[in-house]
Amino acid sequence: MIAKQLESSLISIIQSVIEESTIKLESLPIEAHIAVKAQRIRRNMALHCKAIAFMEYGAHDPIYARQAVLTAEGLDSKMLENCPNEEITYLHALWCIERLMQHYSAELIKANNFNDDEKIFVLETQLEVLSEIVCKIRDFGKLERYNLYEC
Repeated sequence: MIAKQLESSLISIIQSVIEESTIKLESLPIEAHIAVKAQRIRRNMALHCKAIAFMEYGAHDPIYARQAVLTAEGLDSKMLENCPNEEITYLHALWCIERLMQHYSAELIKANNFNDDEKIFVLETQLEVLSEIVCKIRDFGKLERYNLYEC
């Protein structure tokens, strides 16, 4: 599988979550304010993940740009140089989404400390969909035999 095909596969995985939320959103009565809000949050967060999977940084060589991001995040540049392009693409998407989860998890702790129910609701909904997407991406990676820590 080449990197562009892998990118398309990741985007398809995330698109399925977007479509699921869109279908649920369209089926909800307008009076179901909380459920509508939850589905909008889920869909928007999945759209953000889709953008991450497609992220090419406007670069001529998106693989190099993705490697640069991963190296800046602390991954071993020598290890990354030996990884095939599709593994860089996979790792970049997974890494960025997991970092987003870490950020929202830290925000959730703060929101819980301040008993901010509105923010807790939003963050828990965001973390739920991010976790779902990460699980689907990891399952896909297992099928494709990406063992990223042995590049």
